[in-house]
Amino acid sequence: MRLIGLAVVLALGLVIAPLAAQAQQAKVPRVGLLMPGTAQEQTVSLLALREGLRDLGYAEGKTLTIEYRWAESRTDRWAELVADLVASKVDVILSPVNASTVAARRATNNIPIVMMANADVVEEGIVESLARPGGNITGVVILTSEIVGKRFELLQVVLPRIRRVAYLHTGGKREKSAAEEAGRRLGIQVESLEVRSLTDLEGVLEAADLPVEQPTKFELVINLKTAKALDLTIPQSLLVRADEIIQ
Repeated sequence: MRLIGLAVVLALGLVIAPLAAQAQQAKVPRVGLLMPGTAQEQTVSLLALREGLRDLGYAEGKTLTIEYRWAESRTDRWAELVADLVASKVDVILSPVNASTVAARRATNNIPIVMMANADVVEEGIVESLARPGGNITGVVILTSEIVGKRFELLQVVLPRIRRVAYLHTGGKREKSAAEEAGRRLGIQVESLEVRSLTDLEGVLEAADLPVEQPTKFELVINLKTAKALDLTIPQSLLVRADEIIQ
């Protein structure tokens, strides 16, 4: 989550500096910040954001104002939240995910939209290219699809016998395809599960689908040091039956 906060700081540097220069101290720039969860869930990100702002010489409430809008893990709220920010006439909109960026692009052609941690934005038609995004969108993207294969390779190094993996993703077709391709290449069965909200996560991780486990092997371990401290004498007949004796 801290990476999101740092991405916001970088994005602010792309837009806020020109706004401040134009304002000539007559107007405090207003930033509309869309966030997917709640304020309580994003505590670390907000701390990183405010630290970064201080490093850049900004003070929230003094040299800039941030209008927070929380989706509370409901993807259906993006259009509503964006419309509210546009009506509030913020100077720039910070967008955390592809869905919020699409909603912002539909709502305004004039207010700059700065992506933070979006993915596959060219493939999904959000921008024309990374070098020349076009329109009113710029910002920071993450290489989700590009590193999926490497994640699977590292997972197989740690767990050589792994044969089946549940891969949680936010719905990006390219990311899903990359995960399934990596699975085929490495001989791993991949079950792609789309998770866009906490509700989706609860549906994916249902207790009813998790098997009840029971031990299949029992070992008798005797700690002689502890027995001595308790003034206990362990019979030889029991010692010979022990799988392990701790001296």
